[in-house]
Formats: sequence, C-alpha cells, structure tokens
Amino acid sequence: MLSKVNFRIKTIYNILRPSEKKVADYILNYCGKLEDLSMTLLAKEVAVSQPTVMRFVKAIGYDSFKQFKLELALSLIHIWRCRRL
Repeated sequence: MLSKVNFRIKTIYNILRPSEKKVADYILNYCGKLEDLSMTLLAKEVAVSQPTVMRFVKAIGYDSFKQFKLELALSLIHIWRCRRL
C-alpha cells in the first residue's frame, strides 16, 4: 500500500530540484525511528540545507515540517494496521 506521503512525493518527483530529490529519496527509503527524524538531522544526513528540506515539505503540500512528520507517522500507522489484518 502506498502512503499518502509517498504518493505525494512520487506524484511530483520529476519536477523537484536535484537537492529536493535527495530529500525525497531519503524519505522514501527511511527505515529509522520516526521520532528521531528532525529537520536538522534530515538536512545533515542528506547534505542539504534546512531551507531545502522546508522547500521539499512545501512542494509536497505541507505547511510545516511538523505537519509533514505527523502525516508520515499517521501513514505508517495505517500501513502497519493494514498489514496486520
């Protein structure tokens, strides 16, 4: 099942800037603990600036990193529940 966040990323992936694609790739392949994901850590891990992370978040339709992270968490919970059924 494709999460809402993954769907948004994949829908606009081709029009993202190269630096934003680095963020997208990281998020699409993220396997760590969601509570450990911060804008600062994400920017550092991907080797981009925090404003680039924020541009990415806005490009996929969220107003803040907090809103993006919450939607990502909700998507992961939904996927987890579906797999358990």
